[in-house]
Amino acid sequence: MNNSDWNTIIKLKEFNENLSNKDLIQLSMSSKKSRNNLTKEAFNTFNLLSFTSSKDYSSISFDEKAGKYGDKFDTFINPFKPLSSKLIESKMKFINDLKQFNVSPKSLLVYNYREYHYLLSEISNIFANITFLAFNRSTFTADVLHSLFENLKSLEKLELTCNLIIYNKENSNDYSITFPISLRSLKLSGNGAIAIQDKIKSTVNDKYVVDVRTYQHLPNLKNFEHFMGFSSPGDKEELFEFIKLNPQLNSLKLSGDAFYFDLFDIIKDCENLTNLKLNCVIYMPDLIDYQIPQLQHIKHLHLVFVDEDYESFLKYRLHNVTEFILESYGEYTRKNKRFIEKFTKLKSLKFIFKKEFDYSKKISINGLANLENIEVNFNYEKGSFNPMNFIVKTCKKLKLITFTKNPSQTPFEDLEENQNHIKNWGYLYFPYKLTYYKIA
Repeated sequence: MNNSDWNTIIKLKEFNENLSNKDLIQLSMSSKKSRNNLTKEAFNTFNLLSFTSSKDYSSISFDEKAGKYGDKFDTFINPFKPLSSKLIESKMKFINDLKQFNVSPKSLLVYNYREYHYLLSEISNIFANITFLAFNRSTFTADVLHSLFENLKSLEKLELTCNLIIYNKENSNDYSITFPISLRSLKLSGNGAIAIQDKIKSTVNDKYVVDVRTYQHLPNLKNFEHFMGFSSPGDKEELFEFIKLNPQLNSLKLSGDAFYFDLFDIIKDCENLTNLKLNCVIYMPDLIDYQIPQLQHIKHLHLVFVDEDYESFLKYRLHNVTEFILESYGEYTRKNKRFIEKFTKLKSLKFIFKKEFDYSKKISINGLANLENIEVNFNYEKGSFNPMNFIVKTCKKLKLITFTKNPSQTPFEDLEENQNHIKNWGYLYFPYKLTYYKIA
């Protein structure tokens, strides 16, 4: 295969999905002709913590202290106080280092980031083409966040999860976030806010935290993911209002330790909503006085089973599902089988198993005449490829069966017996994906 062919393959989504960044870097070292393209893919994501941890920047120190009732909170340098000469020098070094970065990344990850949050505002001036921005378990000011939103004109995907956002109380008592209208995908979960009034005080603490709110129509938004918790009493009102303001949503993913059944009364009118994922604790007694509406527009359904009662209230309400993902900590049961077989229009079926069980030797599915592909994902570190029998004789259109693992886990072995697992079918090996395809 010549070099131009390889350069085309490297750009394919399927190629990159089956290789980790580490794999891509190793491959680039062995292929001089394709090195530029491989390096570009490998460094398409910029992890801020990894970058700053390897450099000698001055940090804003944090100390964990305990209150008189045993509660713990962080004390840190006031972010609104003017920077010291040492921190200014460190910021200039950070800017120069960013300018030396040869690749313009499309994704920026800010994970577990607190000690260097004063550097955040400089990133958008250097990396202006970022389309994906993710903050997780980090601390930063609302001003820095809004500055990033303002400067990243191409931003399409945003994740804000478990962060502490610091507001200037002199400016406003409003703890909301105004998102850029360019967003096409938004994930929110467990973000808190504190307000600081004293700009002179050297240190502040995060002991007093309130929830961050948002009520906004985002005309380009297609995908929304949200965590629902009992600890946030205003969560229900905010979620319902947000969905009402954005009826154009295509995909809705809900997780958490609370679920509000009357949400179905809202999403039944969202005609564009075709993808639904539920990973919530369901309390069936709450259904005694509630009738779930028909959800005819849902075509892609993803359920994380904590309690199999999901099946009893959903199986007669979703008649047009063509793609179903079952994610489970338990074994594949007859109840699962009966539930799946209610989706007579099903074309794609995926199992995500998070724990190893003896059940893996047999999965029986009957009556799904439209089923075209099945995927089994082993979502645990020791997940190995074991012989698994699919009893799918009535699924005449089935032509693809894959077994997958996540890149963070140990890859599959390319064993000879794997190749003959499904007789008279073709076989393809990738480290994290074994594919069997029907030969015409």
